[in-house]
Amino acid sequence: MDNYNPGTLQVFVTTDNFHAVRVTITTPLFDSTYLRQLSVNKSVISTEIFNWNLRGIGTELSNKGIDIKADNEITVYAVNKEKETTDAFVVFPIDAIGDEYYILTWNVRSTFMIISTMENTVVHVTTGKGATPIIYKGVTYSPGMTLTLIMNTYESFHVQGSETSDFSGTYVKSNKVITVMSGSQCSNIGGGACDHLCSQMTSVDTFGKQFLTMSMPNCNVPVDFKIVASSSNTYININGRGAVHLSTAGDVHAFQITDQTSRTIMADKPIALAFFAEGGCGSDQGDPAMILLPPIEQFAADYTFSTIKTPGNPFQNALTVVIPSTEINGLSLDGHLMTSYHWQQVQGSSTLQITNVNIVDGPHTIFHSNPTVTFLAVSTGTAEYNSYGYIAGQRLAPINSNCSMSKTVPGDIVDNDCDGLIDEELLDGKDNDGDGKIDEDLAVYFNGCHSTSDKDECASNPCLNGGTCSDDVNFYNCTCKPGYTENNCQIDIDECASSPCQHTGHCVDLVNDYRCHCSKGYKGNNCEIDINDCLSNPCLNGGTCSDKVNSYVCTCPQGYVDQNCQTDVNECVSNPCYNNATCIDETPGWNCSCLPGFYEQQCRTELDECQSNPCRNNGTCIDIVNGYYCLCANESSGRHCEQKINSCLSSPCFNDGVCTNQLYGYTCDCLEHWHGDKCEYEIINRTMGCLDIEYSECSCRVNQLRTKTPKSNKALFGTVGFATGLILTLISHCLSRLLNKAKASTKICPENDRSTLLEELSPVQTDKEVVTEDSIKSSSENRRKFPAHSSDTHNCFIDHTGFDFSKFCVNKDGSRRVPKCRHQRLIDKKIIKNEIKQIRSLLS
Repeated sequence: MDNYNPGTLQVFVTTDNFHAVRVTITTPLFDSTYLRQLSVNKSVISTEIFNWNLRGIGTELSNKGIDIKADNEITVYAVNKEKETTDAFVVFPIDAIGDEYYILTWNVRSTFMIISTMENTVVHVTTGKGATPIIYKGVTYSPGMTLTLIMNTYESFHVQGSETSDFSGTYVKSNKVITVMSGSQCSNIGGGACDHLCSQMTSVDTFGKQFLTMSMPNCNVPVDFKIVASSSNTYININGRGAVHLSTAGDVHAFQITDQTSRTIMADKPIALAFFAEGGCGSDQGDPAMILLPPIEQFAADYTFSTIKTPGNPFQNALTVVIPSTEINGLSLDGHLMTSYHWQQVQGSSTLQITNVNIVDGPHTIFHSNPTVTFLAVSTGTAEYNSYGYIAGQRLAPINSNCSMSKTVPGDIVDNDCDGLIDEELLDGKDNDGDGKIDEDLAVYFNGCHSTSDKDECASNPCLNGGTCSDDVNFYNCTCKPGYTENNCQIDIDECASSPCQHTGHCVDLVNDYRCHCSKGYKGNNCEIDINDCLSNPCLNGGTCSDKVNSYVCTCPQGYVDQNCQTDVNECVSNPCYNNATCIDETPGWNCSCLPGFYEQQCRTELDECQSNPCRNNGTCIDIVNGYYCLCANESSGRHCEQKINSCLSSPCFNDGVCTNQLYGYTCDCLEHWHGDKCEYEIINRTMGCLDIEYSECSCRVNQLRTKTPKSNKALFGTVGFATGLILTLISHCLSRLLNKAKASTKICPENDRSTLLEELSPVQTDKEVVTEDSIKSSSENRRKFPAHSSDTHNCFIDHTGFDFSKFCVNKDGSRRVPKCRHQRLIDKKIIKNEIKQIRSLLS
């Protein structure tokens, strides 16, 4: 990150390995030609200086990542040094960094920097609620706002604030692991001058709950601290200060310790703690320094570190150590026990003690003879107008992430048994941590701690179940046969522990193997295969099979049902047809056979036969089931009213009247001496000749002339009308005889058929006129004037019954002759003869 004045960018590399370690350093994006290869030996510091322009400047996205690779374990310290503004920090390996961070800075010229380790890394930067807004490319990201970046490998994002800026509480989250550093270009803390501050941030999953404070050695001034919470509602107890409540993740609490004492800090949720040394240790000694202190849970059992050299004024270097008082006698610094140093009690702890030791320039090693004993070691230095501070080292175990049981590897810095402790057991067959387990999370002895005569730890054959023992300095290692684990291969690996059998299959553990007993419907080594129950094609009649677990479902085509679509559905059961139609079951569906006169699928609709307008001549069509009826107008007839009615067919005109058919009936044109609607009335002379005619009966010869009458009416006649008239005539005749009203003279009919009988008659009254002798004479004249249509001899009647019983003949033997109708064409002759018989019986 940027420094106040131009200076030197430098890394220190060392190792505690007995063999030389090969180290390669490059700047892939900044300068692809840059390549440095180092051979680093135990307790020897190798350094490399970089181009000053590799530092971050202002707020920028740039290409300033440095890549350091080694073929074995190394320790790396980065230093940004200038004659009066220097700071340094421990560089964490990529396998110890994370993807979630909170920023801690001081409140003057604050800076932080993000470096991407992988391609297409998405980084979200959310400004802390009490932090200074971030301004990037003209956009201001106020508290709570998020800036999103997409970064590639070795790209860097540097943020620099103003004179009074502070980015504490800013949250950084990415989808891949990144490196995050924070500090200040040059910050004033307390009464001294400003100094460059820099420290690498640890990821949230390495935060702890137990911390210690410390003071700046060789500098009797107050020390400032900042705490940031990783979770909401975090409660913190600072010894001698009382409880602190941080309500929201990212909240920051600052406090100061002025009496140079070390105190405990306990939190109920993971937090991070930053140390800020004030300047002004003397007239011109010391400046501010920044250190991110590790939690007690991440203390290590050994450290190899180096002090810092600067041009000009040398540093007064010191080492701060905190360790349980019962373990001080096993602690060695550069091969010397530390029992003679001045130790002080840590306030708030009954076991921990602290000491500050001045050390010379160069590399140093401090370790405990028992690798399960951990302690704090911090390297600091003060000089004229300058100072630095960084931890000698720490563990970076993900103690806040979900823990999974794992096989122990001595010194792997992993909580193998998930008890919250790291490498807490010795390989001695004892329960060193009191959890009831033996040798379950092993520590490894520091390489420098060994005797001149190495004991063969494999002599006792500690490896069980065919495991192979490998002897090492002060410990051994068992290489187990497949299926066994733990330090001595005493545990048969439960291959069923990972629940390999899917779909509720039952797992049976074997040696280095397992067997799954599958639930019904599944098969395969892990019961991962769902048996296809449709392979047997169980669905009939075109049904579609859908496989289920240990079963199947048939989707049947229309017309079939049941599990296998084996049953043809009788769709006629529901009686879908109407109007007595016959239902015919089909597959699929049904069909209705409609009765005549109905149609549509279900025979719901009656066919309207009148739609074709079958009735003619204004006939009215009446629809009936399967047919129609034509109601004809008076002038037409027939099924379709197609025939005009001929009213003359019934011969309605009497006495040879001529019938003329009309639109609504008929008219009769009468012969002479006949009149009436149907020519039923006759005009008769007073004297008539009696003739023996066709039926050997007496008939009155009448001289008739055709008389045309204009009147015409519709008329209907029948047997009833005839009989009624006949009866009335008979009654009239009988009354006439009884009362002697008839004046006709009776004569004996001559034997000659053509003889004429004359009789006198009273005048005949009709509804039209009175017929007299004069009218008869006139008729005779008219007859001569208008010849008759026929000269037939007519019966002796003038009423509509066909008889006039006022006129009759008497045979020589005294029998009477009754005339018979000859011209009543509508009446059958047999009926007339029967009527005559009835009349004769009445007369007699």
